[in-house]
Amino acid sequence: MTKTKKKKVKSGRRKIDLEKDQQQYLTTLLIVLGLLILFGYLIFQKNGFNTSKRAN
Repeated sequence: MTKTKKKKVKSGRRKIDLEKDQQQYLTTLLIVLGLLILFGYLIFQKNGFNTSKRAN
């Protein structure tokens, strides 16, 4: 009985760890995407201003 209980606990822990890893992965992805969008927007604005200045 104790062996089966231990196995069940281990599998449960593994599932919880996987869920935590997935949550961390999603949060990190969202943060990275947000930063990329912010940097891309700033760079695009700078490039836009530079191109407009050069054109003028």
